[in-house]
Amino acid sequence: MKPRLLDLFSGAGGSARGYQLAGFHVTGVDNVVGAPLPSAFVLCGASFGLGASGLDLNRHRKFETSFPMLAPPCQHRPGLTIGVYGHGINKWHRIKLGRNLRKAEMREAMGIDWMTHAELTQAIPPAYTQFIGEQLLAALEEVAT
Repeated sequence: MKPRLLDLFSGAGGSARGYQLAGFHVTGVDNVVGAPLPSAFVLCGASFGLGASGLDLNRHRKFETSFPMLAPPCQHRPGLTIGVYGHGINKWHRIKLGRNLRKAEMREAMGIDWMTHAELTQAIPPAYTQFIGEQLLAALEEVAT
């Protein structure tokens, strides 16, 4: 039987998908905007090999866990980053790529192939929560032995 996990950042399902990939049965609930995270750690897309069109995903997101965890360091290359936010229309991408981002690039960069443009701009890449979920499973196994 799969362990159950409550996802308080469910939105369009990016986090939930990562936890599913890690082996959890997930129940999603949306989170309150602006909740404080006093002992948070930061994950970056480039740390998980995320990106598109030769650029690294620069998407820093804060997380907290109730178990000890080490986060991988940020790995994006300065000046070679891609951001998935807003309307996908920004000067940075026009300078680097000569055009605005395409939805397919946004999906590739985030490791998400099912979301709309608007959902992608708010999503947590599943790779982040897959990483956290795998760490949680290891911590639970350690406690059980």
